[in-house]
Amino acid sequence: MRLLIVAGAVLIAAPGPARAEAYFTWAPGQSREIEPGLRVTLERVMSGWRLWRYETADGSDCRAVRPAAGKLFPIPLDADSFLRGAPALEIRFRQGEPARWALHVADPGTRAFVRRSTGRWVEQAGWSALDSLPSRELVVVEDWPEPDEVGQRIRGSERIVLGRMPKLLAAGKSCVARTVGRS
Repeated sequence: MRLLIVAGAVLIAAPGPARAEAYFTWAPGQSREIEPGLRVTLERVMSGWRLWRYETADGSDCRAVRPAAGKLFPIPLDADSFLRGAPALEIRFRQGEPARWALHVADPGTRAFVRRSTGRWVEQAGWSALDSLPSRELVVVEDWPEPDEVGQRIRGSERIVLGRMPKLLAAGKSCVARTVGRS
């Protein structure tokens, strides 16, 4: 595999177009070792979400990922990052822990702001409790320098429509329950 750097972004390219296409194409149930000791399986595609199972010698977890409207689906790159599809929302499910959510942005050094139902913009950094996730959609602005200027119109925002959360949460819990015997 080769690493290509284009406009500051790192892209992965397999030799030849057929192998590159295979890297970006995943079918439900398909499993790959994406780095030594880390096997990832695309468990399910549902309502704009992809549910992935990550397995290592130390244990397993499940992750639901949804990109912003109009973006390509993110593909697991390693244990903590995705290739393309940013911004994207990830919900992580682990046995014995409450589900948590985080945003993946295009550049790891970028700050992301989320508009709350009150209309306020707050910086979103790291993992948050699932009950802090808005009920219908996230509106995300990457690297906006000064949040919450009264009356300021924000340009360049992305929308992540959540949709069918109860079904997704049930699928995530079921995925984690199936991984317990494997770890």
